[in-house]
Amino acid sequence: MAIKRFKKLNTSDRDQNLIQDNIEDAINSIVLTAFLNGNTLENVALVTGQDNSIAHKLGKKLQGWVVIGQDTAAVVYDNQSANNTPSLTLLLKTTVNCTVKLYVF
Repeated sequence: MAIKRFKKLNTSDRDQNLIQDNIEDAINSIVLTAFLNGNTLENVALVTGQDNSIAHKLGKKLQGWVVIGQDTAAVVYDNQSANNTPSLTLLLKTTVNCTVKLYVF
């Protein structure tokens, strides 16, 4: 799950540019706060060929996740579009069995 960046429009209107700058600052602050209030999940075993449901322990809907360590070469991707409990779990798939360390936010 990726968090989209704010797109500023190129304009010659000074006021509009200032408004866009303020919006960008506010969004960046929210994104940074969400990221900093995350959890590290260690030793998460993933099995290929299935949805791996991981309790993210955030107490809110997951905004994003990052693999920060893994024990083998694998592609890890989410299946959040099929997740019925995004406020509790993260659904991950992998190309090979592996153990990963995740940062969730």
